[in-house]
Amino acid sequence: MTDFRIKTILLLLLSILFFCIVSVAQSPQSKIKSYSPWKIKSFAKDANKHGGIYSAIDFYEHYHNLNPDKVNIKWELAELYRKSRDYTKAEEFYKQVYEMASKDYPKALFYYAQMAKMNSKFNEAANLFNTFKKEYKNQPDEQLMKKLVKAETDGCLMALTMKDTALKMVVTHLDKTVNKPYIDYAPIPVDKTTMFYASIIADSIIYYDPEDTANKKPVRKYYMAKKSLGPKDDWKGGYDVPLPINDEDFDVGNGTFSPDGTQFFFTKTIKKRTTGYVTEIWMTSNNGGQWAEPEKMPDPINIDGYSSSQPAVGVSTRTLLPVLYFVSDRPEGEGGLDIWYANYNQKTKSYKSPRKAAALNTVGDEFSPSYDIETHQMFFSSTGWPGMGGFDVFKSIGEEGTWSNPANVGYPVNSPADDIYYIVSKDREKGFFVSNREGGFALKNPTCCDDIYTFRWSEYIHIAIDGYIFEMMEKGKETSNEPEIIYDLGAADSLKTAIVTDSATVVKDTSYTGPKEKYESIIPEATVGLYLVKNNESFFIKNLPSDIEGEYFFDLEQGNDYKIMVEKDGYFNNQGYFTTKDVVTSDTLFLPLELKPIPQEPIVINNIYYDFDKATLTESAKKTIDTTLLTLLTENPSLIVEISSHTDGKGDDSYNLKLSQGRAESVVKYLVEKGVPVERLLPKGYGESKPIAANEKPDGSDNPEGRQLNRRTEFKVIGSKNQFSKLNQNQMIIKRKNPDGTEGEVKGFGSEQMD
Repeated sequence: MTDFRIKTILLLLLSILFFCIVSVAQSPQSKIKSYSPWKIKSFAKDANKHGGIYSAIDFYEHYHNLNPDKVNIKWELAELYRKSRDYTKAEEFYKQVYEMASKDYPKALFYYAQMAKMNSKFNEAANLFNTFKKEYKNQPDEQLMKKLVKAETDGCLMALTMKDTALKMVVTHLDKTVNKPYIDYAPIPVDKTTMFYASIIADSIIYYDPEDTANKKPVRKYYMAKKSLGPKDDWKGGYDVPLPINDEDFDVGNGTFSPDGTQFFFTKTIKKRTTGYVTEIWMTSNNGGQWAEPEKMPDPINIDGYSSSQPAVGVSTRTLLPVLYFVSDRPEGEGGLDIWYANYNQKTKSYKSPRKAAALNTVGDEFSPSYDIETHQMFFSSTGWPGMGGFDVFKSIGEEGTWSNPANVGYPVNSPADDIYYIVSKDREKGFFVSNREGGFALKNPTCCDDIYTFRWSEYIHIAIDGYIFEMMEKGKETSNEPEIIYDLGAADSLKTAIVTDSATVVKDTSYTGPKEKYESIIPEATVGLYLVKNNESFFIKNLPSDIEGEYFFDLEQGNDYKIMVEKDGYFNNQGYFTTKDVVTSDTLFLPLELKPIPQEPIVINNIYYDFDKATLTESAKKTIDTTLLTLLTENPSLIVEISSHTDGKGDDSYNLKLSQGRAESVVKYLVEKGVPVERLLPKGYGESKPIAANEKPDGSDNPEGRQLNRRTEFKVIGSKNQFSKLNQNQMIIKRKNPDGTEGEVKGFGSEQMD
């Protein structure tokens, strides 16, 4: 890890998690003048080492006044101003260092540009970043810095127009019963009127005094705030939390409840003798109404020498088990602090080894993840994606290791300062975030300290989609003996519904007894999935079953492209696409979707041709497969199919059988090359044994049209990877030869596969 990354991690851990809290009651300013210069410098280093940033600033400022030309002291002050988030002074001193000794301090220009950006000088900052990119050459971390510079430069350009597209929301700074002059952070909405948050209850700067070792430093604790009933965001804080999570010796914060509310995960900051401060994830459980004593989560969630913090909990759609997301600086990450996730193991009752949420992470730092289970959205802060300030808030849809490209949530949530801990309420009309923007309660400088803000959408647009799932009835086909719902497609007025039984005998709501070619049969209990579509990729949001009337309903967000995917055992999947990008007022979209039953008979694939006496596919045949069979198998990933090839009656029977088998295997080989698992494909050559038309006319002459119909390629669904599917009735194991020549088997059903 580069020195730049180590310093960044230290900055985050010290200034955001437990910033300048080594303590004594009064400022050391009154004593500084009595110290010799070398002692002042020594105390400055010691204060900085122990996290006493404000004390270190006081010592270094006094020493700088005595020695104004020392560049190394200017650098120390610039770094301390940045850590204390005094962007104005940091910009001034980084500029001086750059102008005096750019070769000795090659990153001075980068930080000068960064501070200019955080002081809202976006054009100037962009120019400075471009100059830095040209000058910063032959350095070990040159490529890393190039990526950071690109993100910062793009952020400058974004910031110039971000206010023009401001979100329509009201942002409220919570009062002094919640926000104190020190950092207040990690809000957790418990219900509509209750919030947990972390804070130090102190109203003045806590200084470091090198001559006073008796005083104990105050620690971060969790507190509770209550909201009065009514439309205003009037929160009053300072109440004790009803959980045993606070510690008199260690800082706590960064918590989250499990989805069922029976577990609470949080972060505890520990000072290690060898590695200094690290953060650990702890957990407490509610058993029978009582919260147990917290326990440190074991390896591999917490590992020696590295920090793990800021837990968030989701639920895997694959396993329906918890997924723990958290932030760590452990090895093999993308940058300094990255988002990781760990799946829960039901058998061992523990979490598996964590993996990187790589699509979210950058060479910068990722921070304060918050997961919305209902919408499958991850909200997090980052310095590595283009943003308006230092940390900006971003959102992405997905889970575990699959995520959409993160999008900046916009202004006024994001500002030129640091914006972190964004979390939404269950109704998604309001929420909280934390920021050190100007206007908060400040200890030392206008942007020193984090405060908690609440937001409420002033013009929240409710967008939804509903529809129904149906099967188009065929003319003359009788309904089942079980009641089913149908829709009258020919009605001139509003849509009419009816429940019918066999032979269209009406039992409810209508007297219709005619043929059913204009009716749709409703399909209940189909699995309807909602997906976000970005850059031709689909990202799962949620599933639900269609109700007894075949209907479904989803809440949506403005400005997105979506896909609805419908699945039902015994039917081919279907999907529909729609967008909310042009929706500017509250609305409910309507999208009915048809499912087609999987037939027991083979389905002919037209226009698959072979060269004469050859088994290899022509290019035109491959294009046909791409748009037919490959598409169907991709959209129906559980189906197992037989690919059959047939010849006409010309030639020897055994030769035709061998030729047709080779042609069927060619189709299977091509599909496997396209990514279809071989276990889902069974090639079968039938030769001339299954004609569907006469090869000769009644007078004995040749029938070219009939022979053309007989020379065909078909597919037939013979099973499903879903072991409970009714497609697997009478299933048997069928031996087959794989395209690579190895022996294999495929599961199928019916008697035809035995020959």
